[in-house]
Amino acid sequence: MITNPNVKINLGLNVLRNRDDGFHDLETLFVPYFGIRDTLEIVVGDDYSRTSAALFGKYGTPDGYDDVTPMLVQGISEDGKLMITIARKEGVDWDPLKDLTAKAYHILSEDFDLPPVKIFLEKTSPVGAGLGGGSADAAFALKMLNDLCTLGLSEQKLAEY
Repeated sequence: MITNPNVKINLGLNVLRNRDDGFHDLETLFVPYFGIRDTLEIVVGDDYSRTSAALFGKYGTPDGYDDVTPMLVQGISEDGKLMITIARKEGVDWDPLKDLTAKAYHILSEDFDLPPVKIFLEKTSPVGAGLGGGSADAAFALKMLNDLCTLGLSEQKLAEY
């Protein structure tokens, strides 16, 4: 299953108050923006991936490094049930197993016996720019896993995750 998670834009941001936990209560209006989207594919088990060959062709293999940061990284969970590949032209400087899409898999695996999956993510949205690309990737991953694994979760339950 392949999808293209989009970013969001904050049309306004109002800081309401400081909280005891060190964060702030905010009031904002998010609007989806479809001009910047990542590519996310999740396949179950050893199913064929349409994305993997394109990523390897465009970014090289996981051992292929540019001058500073690898443009393509892979990680495999300790139990071997999750393999994740992340590619980004500007480089990937985070552990793929700590990516929010991997966290989406793990949070569902706490409540369900999920099959082994492979996640392929091409990041084209800016990282750390406040556009919510990572959160969108995670939300789309939850929805995709719900469909692929026929978990039957409602949109309300998915939002709780």
